[in-house]
Amino acid sequence: MTSSYLLQGAQVIPLNQVAADDNKDLLLESVTECATKKLIVRKEGEKDLWLEVWSNQLNGGLVQSCKLSAECTKVYADAVFGTVTWSRDLSKIAFVGEVPAPASYKNPWDLPEKKEGKTSDE
Repeated sequence: MTSSYLLQGAQVIPLNQVAADDNKDLLLESVTECATKKLIVRKEGEKDLWLEVWSNQLNGGLVQSCKLSAECTKVYADAVFGTVTWSRDLSKIAFVGEVPAPASYKNPWDLPEKKEGKTSDE
């Protein structure tokens, strides 16, 4: 069962108000053709990207939210790469984003530095 309210301390906030209040870090927004679902991609902090799916069938409530930072560092929505595409049954989405660079990338053509050490002749 999905709740359409967020309990924050002693305060109860309707979820349909959460998306409207926090548009300052909005990167991408897409509404389905039938206007029953909405996709929002937000940036939180310097690196974190969040994908949220909202539904009008739940009075504008949050359906799902997931962190994209491990899979994607930047989301594109322009004339070159296009924008979000929804499947016919509105269960899947497709968008273009940048894959993060590997943390431990090492160029195979770079030679390791040789350490010059003292040799002792005995």
